[in-house]
Amino acid sequence: MKRNYDDFAFAEELLTNQEITGDGTEKSATAVDFKGVTKGVLIVHAGVFAAATTLSYQLQTSYDNSTWSDVFDADKTILTAADEDLQAYEVDGIGRYLRIQYTVTNAKTAILGFSFVGWDAVTQPLS
Repeated sequence: MKRNYDDFAFAEELLTNQEITGDGTEKSATAVDFKGVTKGVLIVHAGVFAAATTLSYQLQTSYDNSTWSDVFDADKTILTAADEDLQAYEVDGIGRYLRIQYTVTNAKTAILGFSFVGWDAVTQPLS
């Protein structure tokens, strides 16, 4: 067995920083292939929020990019008071793919983005 050093650490945006006008419904960002990392940190970039805005989000993981499970026990929430906030959550035991699901209050705007830095690649067979 050999270590897959090419995939030892991997960083990617799950949702590019952008202004989002909410419609009150849950959205799923495009899934990202983290190439076998098993641990990492979710970084939440919360910018300026309109008054009375709430952002709820959940990190999801999948081994096959089709069956998804929540990483956190409950959705995380950011309120208007958290303008210009940066949050980080360490996670362990993730599958190959990650995506973010989020909901922004109806007719409200928020600048937000999500990034993930993963490490600890799985052992790969000799090829």
